[in-house]
Amino acid sequence: MNRQAILLIVFVAIIVFVVWQYFLPAFNEVSLLRQDAADWREKLASTQKLSKKLSELEIKYENLSSEAEKVAQAITQGEDLPGLLVQLEDLSSRSGLVFGDVAFSSPDDKKNKQAVATGAKTLIVDISLSGSQGSLISFLKSIEENLRIMDVTAINFGEQEVGGYIAQNFKISLNAYYR
Repeated sequence: MNRQAILLIVFVAIIVFVVWQYFLPAFNEVSLLRQDAADWREKLASTQKLSKKLSELEIKYENLSSEAEKVAQAITQGEDLPGLLVQLEDLSSRSGLVFGDVAFSSPDDKKNKQAVATGAKTLIVDISLSGSQGSLISFLKSIEENLRIMDVTAINFGEQEVGGYIAQNFKISLNAYYR
């Protein structure tokens, strides 16, 4: 064989050896890195979906927490007599009634067999009011629309003459609920 052919074969063998030793491992490493990059892209997409779901859940939580706050106001923690008294006085004055006496009492569990939500307790409130029948109707609507849950159980009517003017007196019994 000719010396140039042998040199060419040796040179090609050296090139194949160099490619085999240096470029093939680099190619394999690039392939592995591309695989890792694809895996990381999938993880990123999954994380972004989870982040979107988390933000949706946070919004739902905020909405539910405002609803829970309304429920907490509807059935207060403890009797909250000062708060109830302020609410009743405010409702009566807005309705045009004069707020008179108020009495609070707890029901006798043996006498009071009404169905109350689990964990809720009842407070009986007796109120004396003076004013017109229209004001009374407005007051009753205000109690119905009030955030705190109250049930009117009895209404008594009466009249009283005061200085030539006939004033209507109302005695209202209602149940207020608390935890």
